[in-house]
Amino acid sequence: MKGKKTHPSGRAWWREYRVTCLVLAAAVAVFIAARLIAVPAASGNSEPEEYAEYENGVITQILADNTVTDPTSDGAARGEQLLLVDVKTGQYAGETLQVYNYVGPLYGGTLKEGQGVTLIISTYSGGTHTATVFEYNRTLPLIVIVGLFLLVTVLVGGKVGAKSLVGLAVTLACLFWILIPLLMKGAPTLLTTLLVCAYITVVTLTILGGFRRKTVCAMVGTLAGVALAMAFGLAAQALLQVDGLRLSDVEPLLQLRALKTPTFAYSAVIVTVVNSALAVGSVILPIYLQNVLGLTAFETGILMTPGAVATIFLSPVSGMLFDRFGPRVIAIVGLTGLTASLAALSFVDDKTMVEYLVAFYVIQSSGLTLANMPVTTWGINALPNDMIAHGNAISNTGRQVGGAVSTALIVTVMTMVTAANAEAGPVLSTAAGIDVAYGISAAVAGIALVIAVLKVRNVKKQAVASPASQAEAPLEIEMEEAREGAAR
Repeated sequence: MKGKKTHPSGRAWWREYRVTCLVLAAAVAVFIAARLIAVPAASGNSEPEEYAEYENGVITQILADNTVTDPTSDGAARGEQLLLVDVKTGQYAGETLQVYNYVGPLYGGTLKEGQGVTLIISTYSGGTHTATVFEYNRTLPLIVIVGLFLLVTVLVGGKVGAKSLVGLAVTLACLFWILIPLLMKGAPTLLTTLLVCAYITVVTLTILGGFRRKTVCAMVGTLAGVALAMAFGLAAQALLQVDGLRLSDVEPLLQLRALKTPTFAYSAVIVTVVNSALAVGSVILPIYLQNVLGLTAFETGILMTPGAVATIFLSPVSGMLFDRFGPRVIAIVGLTGLTASLAALSFVDDKTMVEYLVAFYVIQSSGLTLANMPVTTWGINALPNDMIAHGNAISNTGRQVGGAVSTALIVTVMTMVTAANAEAGPVLSTAAGIDVAYGISAAVAGIALVIAVLKVRNVKKQAVASPASQAEAPLEIEMEEAREGAAR
């Protein structure tokens, strides 16, 4: 009958996805076997006499609070609090413990009655136990954030988004249930990591695209790249004789406690948000110029050159302006120009003049240059000297992560809008998707602008004579006296 939607029969479906199902079934069997191997062997020793546990609790009363505001640490609190906490989880659930909360610029924070906290409960050989506050209890907010992430992924990505979530779950399960336990049992680090990466690659790509020729090519390319990178690393290690065993004090790659400094935290957020908004500049604009206006790749590169020139010219200028006016005015001006240019570019179509595009692209690049350096410097200057390197690492990581995540999301939204307007033709539908992408980027840049207006402040510094100048003053006096004596 006409108009009746037909579905493939079970036999036809099995014929199409038979190999995919067999591969996934084999993957399940491999996962179970690897998990059984990775399970830690049962220890014959009894429970240790002294140990520590992390448990959740709720503050019922603040017994003492001697925290004070430290003006040298950007207004952060310093001191300690004595609290009564009801333990909610673990073997001590139901008990009310007296605990200390130690507060400083780089660790801890002041707490209030009714707040949830995570405790470190130390149990000693005599049966006694003590507790201190480890951190806020962020379980509920994390559940809300993860739930929203899952919901948005499914709503935006549909079936592909749901498959991506399954692949993410497989990756996390392999990491925490197979890779880490195997490494803790003494398995070879590089070989084990390579095998787990290969397993994750095969399973996730099979879930996303089925076991087809294109998927197999993607698997082979990914695994070849990982293997070559590992081989290059081993060769470089052997040639340079680098083993890392001479480090007397190993630290984490990122010292995230630097984010406890409020000024730096706001700076890192602004920089991350700004680079998230700029995904359209490097990804969407070339698509628009070539697919909507019909320009060649060479012409596209020529039209984007003025933006690069503006960046090169304004980079040293922004530093001089920062030294003279401070970060606030420059950041607000730069973010205003960035937001306005992105909003203006959200109205482009197939008849937009090239001059209009170039003008606002130059404003966009100039706004980024004016805002990026002052805000970054403002945040880094608030850190202690021993945290500056970690602050730079956090800022750079935020830029990369923000740009990567926003590129994926904005391109996904653009593709969905383009598909929804397919009846308008390939040119107009692509222009519609690009307009929405620019609109989202303008909104994101607007968030950075609001944060800058509310939080970025000029720091007044008092001029203090350097030790060198103080040491030179008596010498100059002595030389002057010597000259006067010679004249007499």
